[in-house]
Amino acid sequence: MKFRLRYALFPMLALLFFAELASADTFTVSYNDGTNTATGSLWATDLDGQSFLATNGSITFTTGILAGTYSLLPTTAPGVTPTGCNWCYSPSTHQIFDNMLFKYNEPFLTGGGLLFVGTGGTPEVNIFSRGGNSYSLYSWNGTTYDPQTDDGEATLINVPEPSGFPVLALGTLMVGVFAASRRKSQSVSSNL
Repeated sequence: MKFRLRYALFPMLALLFFAELASADTFTVSYNDGTNTATGSLWATDLDGQSFLATNGSITFTTGILAGTYSLLPTTAPGVTPTGCNWCYSPSTHQIFDNMLFKYNEPFLTGGGLLFVGTGGTPEVNIFSRGGNSYSLYSWNGTTYDPQTDDGEATLINVPEPSGFPVLALGTLMVGVFAASRRKSQSVSSNL
């Protein structure tokens, strides 16, 4: 029984190692226009090593009338038209977005930018590029854009994922322990 359990651990370690390698890239995004300040985390799919599609995440505004946390609206969410689009209309059709990130470019967002939504889908908060390091914040509250500012600054930081090497080292250590215990059990049984 112990012998089978030991060898069952090897495939599990391999799965952990390769699952970590296939994980999505993580980014930290921040925005500040002097009145509205926000930071958030995004998980994105690597499209070509330079451009990424944000698929999940949230942003928290700590100052301004938007104070609170908002969730990223994926391009495949219900109400987004067309679904999975390059340039999408929000469910209210008052915002255009694409959730694209560019790791090595400035601006790191397109003119479509990122769309976040509050509980129940409103407000729709869009952060997008105006070119260079100039970013806009437009929030559709169901009646009007408030706030609507074109003089914000934003940053994007790619958060390094934990390396797979600790998992590999653990697997190597386990192989050594299993081999040593097997030799010990073989030498004990041969002495009997």
